[in-house]
Amino acid sequence: MLTLDATICGEVLAAPWMEEFLAPAVRALALVQRSDARLAPKKREGCGAIPFAVYAYNGFPLMAGWRDEPVFVTRRIRFDHPTPAELQPPAPDKP
Repeated sequence: MLTLDATICGEVLAAPWMEEFLAPAVRALALVQRSDARLAPKKREGCGAIPFAVYAYNGFPLMAGWRDEPVFVTRRIRFDHPTPAELQPPAPDKP
């Protein structure tokens, strides 16, 4: 739950185990949110606009927003990009 003083500003259902795999997606969504007004964080009375990175703070958000209005819902994820370990160059062969 995201709160500001006593006001509930948002709720998040997150999957912490997905954080490592989806970090590139979180960074990409944060960049797109800054440049595309259609994806700009939504404001709610009594709260400021909540950027995607806040929803992703404790893991990839499967659903985020408010009970009466979700602002982000994960419907499908494909794990076909390399993990950080796979991006590392291979260790040199020992002679």
